[in-house]
Amino acid sequence: MDIFQFASLANNFTNELWICLLVGALCFVIVYIFQGMGLYTIAGHEGYTHRWMAWVPFLQLYYIGVCAQKNKVMNSMDTRMFAIAVAILDIVMFVGYTLYYASYFLVEDYILWEPVYYTTGTDVAYYTFGGWLNTMPEGLGWAQWIYQYLYNYILIWFELIFIVLKLFLYTSFYRTYSSRRYVLFSVVGALLPVNGIIIYCVRNNKGLNYNDYIRKVREDNYRRYQQQQQQNMYNQNPYSRGYGAPPPQNDPYNTNNVNNNASQGSAASDPFEEYGNNNSNNNSNNGSPSNDSPFEDF
Repeated sequence: MDIFQFASLANNFTNELWICLLVGALCFVIVYIFQGMGLYTIAGHEGYTHRWMAWVPFLQLYYIGVCAQKNKVMNSMDTRMFAIAVAILDIVMFVGYTLYYASYFLVEDYILWEPVYYTTGTDVAYYTFGGWLNTMPEGLGWAQWIYQYLYNYILIWFELIFIVLKLFLYTSFYRTYSSRRYVLFSVVGALLPVNGIIIYCVRNNKGLNYNDYIRKVREDNYRRYQQQQQQNMYNQNPYSRGYGAPPPQNDPYNTNNVNNNASQGSAASDPFEEYGNNNSNNNSNNGSPSNDSPFEDF
């Protein structure tokens, strides 16, 4: 199928069909080799058997499902069975496009072409189908029908279904081997014929279940969050409360009581009262001499 996609892209540069098919075949072989090498390497890392399928046309699609079986299609369908359906549809598409291009070569000389001009008016840009010449042999009626109706009314719908199925299959595959970029790789691989190159690029990645990958990412994020919180606690300034902050509840120096006594105008307790200082102070305040002189024994 990819060979016809490359041929369709080459048709944008030339109207010669055989050149388009030749370029398409060359590009297909290059991408096909990369895809075979990638699938063969992945199967070796994962321990899958029948690695020769990675080199067989159409079976390559099935083997993509084999390598992607750690993640089910839409979390419910086995990738191997789903890949069989995709491979069968690929065969149908290949046969359909082969008949389409073969019929073109048979009826090319009997097609009435109408020129289409660019708005610049420089020259004829390309030709479009305008009908059939009256010299068409009766035996080529089937080729005439295939060329005129097969692609426009049948193959185009099969191609749309094929792209959607490939998208689901590639999503499971790249969820397994490129969980971080699986959306980008799946879309590009389904729309453009470069999936083989992408598979080659991820060939050395370890296959993972996507749910396990998400769980691991969350655990790593939570671990980094805890480490950051611990680092913030260790780096916290012990004087960060600043001046005027309320004193701690458990004050070993009982500064609250001292401040309260001072604010109420009461004197603090005398630590030398057992030596008679309090009495001497009281007598002096009353105007009488102290009877408790420390020298009265002399």
